[in-house]
Amino acid sequence: MNFILRGKIVTPTEVLEDNALVIQGDKIYHILENDVFQKFADDFSKNYKIIEFDNDKYICPGLIDIHTHGAIGKDFMNSNIDDNKDIANFYLKNGVTSFVATTMTNPKENILKAIIAAKEYSKLNIASSELIGIHVEGPYINKEEPIFYGAQNPIYIKEMNIKEIDEFIEAGEGLIRRITVAPEGTPGSSEIIRYLVKNNVIVSIGHSNSNFEEAKEAFDAGLNLITHLYNASGTWHHRATGIIGAALLDKRVYCETICDGHHVHPSAIEMTYIVKTPEKMITITDSTSGAGMADGEEFDLGGQRATVNEGVCRLVKDGMLAGSALTLNKALYNVNNWIDISLPQLVNTATLNPAILFGLDKEIGSIEKGKKADIAVFDGNFIAEMVIKKGEILYKK
Repeated sequence: MNFILRGKIVTPTEVLEDNALVIQGDKIYHILENDVFQKFADDFSKNYKIIEFDNDKYICPGLIDIHTHGAIGKDFMNSNIDDNKDIANFYLKNGVTSFVATTMTNPKENILKAIIAAKEYSKLNIASSELIGIHVEGPYINKEEPIFYGAQNPIYIKEMNIKEIDEFIEAGEGLIRRITVAPEGTPGSSEIIRYLVKNNVIVSIGHSNSNFEEAKEAFDAGLNLITHLYNASGTWHHRATGIIGAALLDKRVYCETICDGHHVHPSAIEMTYIVKTPEKMITITDSTSGAGMADGEEFDLGGQRATVNEGVCRLVKDGMLAGSALTLNKALYNVNNWIDISLPQLVNTATLNPAILFGLDKEIGSIEKGKKADIAVFDGNFIAEMVIKKGEILYKK
């Protein structure tokens, strides 16, 4: 279907008032100013379906969540294609048109099963939120103390192993796009990082107690992302700024943050914005099965029991934070209310920035001519009104 969306359009640099977004097939064809649209309105009405939005709605690029484990009681570690469909549909209703399925620290066999199930789901080409990659979070992380491994199961933590990683990459058939590691846990980790980067895998530092120098060495080897900045990492101190200081100061490194108000204080988000600049910020959910579940409900998290309490996910055994119950549109709503950031900069943290990191910015991540028509229309509270994937309207509120 060819159609035109009329209203406020959020581009990477500005909000265009009262413009017209022209969609032909699965692509963005043009953005027209109001006077041009009005001049040819009769012709447009003959060839396009025209959809008008009120002034309090915003036409945005579809959101991209690069760190999520699941939702609505279902997890990618379940290795169930039907579960993956349900998770994707939940994302879509919240404005997420692309996501990276994330695994957890588990036995190799379980991780392989989850990778294969995610791969098979992606091959179905279902009209829903699109799986654009797989993120292997663990088992190559720090097992020294719970503060570092968090809700990951320490029993299965191990050193990096190229042979095993190659098995994951082969099983994913090009979908393993990201791996989280603690470089200090493996002798010669820099060589492995270089190997992974050469093979088109984004290497992220996380669940780590690397000191400043170890983190910088990993960055020099090609690691360019920190997994949920501030969480499950060595603490910052003015005499030992560690992994946090290294990530904030290095201009090559992207910083992702869980913006639910429980994992990271709003002032830390503001500090990241000031020090890191919006161009290197990525808003994520790190959502687990608890997203979309009611308070008091329990769920499985990598073989451990977790529960939702007042919108917060925690392990039953010790109360450790266990991912989040967050949706990405809610995360943007939170940041918008916490810090002084322009709407385009805010939206970029969940669209263009992750697209650039994953090398997909020529296809998705912003409203620009020639890109895929992945669109989310939000109200002022970031509630999705309409979601379009590859030019097809898949959700209406």
